[in-house]
Amino acid sequence: MTKIFKCAYCNGTGKDPYDLLSSMSGCQVCNGRGQVEVEEPLKECVFCAGSGQNPLGARVPCTVCHGKG
Repeated sequence: MTKIFKCAYCNGTGKDPYDLLSSMSGCQVCNGRGQVEVEEPLKECVFCAGSGQNPLGARVPCTVCHGKG
């Protein structure tokens, strides 16, 4: 079963939070939708603490959860 959540990487805006390509670029995690589907069992990513951002380089999605938090 899957559940839909606000994208942790872009905070639900659907836009690239760092404007890496341009200010019009869509979020690479949710593909501009602002939401992501997460399969159960639901667990917060321990690597990024649910932020969706890589703690080693905050301008890229978490490599463990792929930006889903």
